[in-house]
Amino acid sequence: MPLIRIGEPAESLAASMSGRRPLEGGAAAREGRAAGEGTAVPRPRFRQPPLPAAHGLRGGSSLVSAAVGRWLALAYETVEIAWPACFHGDAGLSALIGAAAVQGLEPGIHTCPPDGEGGVRYTMIAGSAALPELRRQYSDASALVFLTADFGRIPDTASGDSYGGLLSRVGAAGSVIQQSARSAGVALRIHDRPSSHATAVSRLMRPGQRHVLTLALDPERGESLAGSR
Repeated sequence: MPLIRIGEPAESLAASMSGRRPLEGGAAAREGRAAGEGTAVPRPRFRQPPLPAAHGLRGGSSLVSAAVGRWLALAYETVEIAWPACFHGDAGLSALIGAAAVQGLEPGIHTCPPDGEGGVRYTMIAGSAALPELRRQYSDASALVFLTADFGRIPDTASGDSYGGLLSRVGAAGSVIQQSARSAGVALRIHDRPSSHATAVSRLMRPGQRHVLTLALDPERGESLAGSR
């Protein structure tokens, strides 16, 4: 299987999106209205963050919350570097983790925003009762990562450019998590079917969020989770 640099998907997506219109409602849009349509916001140079170490997850060992947190933090950082909120606006990219068998986490659904120190802060939320149904829909893996975004930030009159840009960010985040997990010997399957249950849970933390992508993680199954559906 050919090896791909972890930053290549996000870097390619960033290049393809460079000429597109930023998401409306973000800081760039507000600044543009204040300064006039002719004012250009300089685009920051892409910088690839380092890939986190595997930290001994090979060989069928248990999924560890700290390791998953590093992968999620790297995904957040990569997306912010490729699509800075000051230039493209804030798409509300957020992750939830449905933990079934993760060391350091109680079974349930947890929010996991970045902690600013290369990891995330886990907090269990009231929507954890939906986890059994979500596992039935997607997988009985050790953990399910639900990537969500705020579609309410895209006005009805917007062209498909803003919508595509938001989906590109979610896809880039998923790619970073996938490559980080696979480098640690953790099997991962991508599910591109959104769930109304996951959307309802995500809106407990932020109105307007919508579930977009699910990643199933399980170190006990080797290659058996590879692929997508």
